[in-house]
Amino acid sequence: MKILLVENDFYISELLIEVLTERNFIVEAVFNGLASLQFMKKHDYDLIILNVVLPKLAGIPLCRQLRAEGYNMPILFLSSIDTPKLAASAEEAGGNDYMVKPFKINTLLSHINNLLNPHLLNPHWI
Repeated sequence: MKILLVENDFYISELLIEVLTERNFIVEAVFNGLASLQFMKKHDYDLIILNVVLPKLAGIPLCRQLRAEGYNMPILFLSSIDTPKLAASAEEAGGNDYMVKPFKINTLLSHINNLLNPHLLNPHWI
């Protein structure tokens, strides 16, 4: 499975690359929204992990643009901003999930697994 990580925090990006690579994901990372658009045109991804606050093109407008261009892979938002309004905006833009920083790695991995394998979800947990 191939993941595009769009995260401007170098520490978080390096940590996620290491953790996800150890779990056999192929991870490509970029640090701004415009760069992610260039990567999307050249590669296919199974999942995008997208920070809300990014230089050059923020995460929510980027998500809207990707959905308008027909990209339908799951998008997991990461944000240090914990407000229901922002989470709702991310969902309205086409995001599939929203996690607040800081987060536990095991929780992130669970969210990724649920997005990549939705048929494995127990309907009683939803």
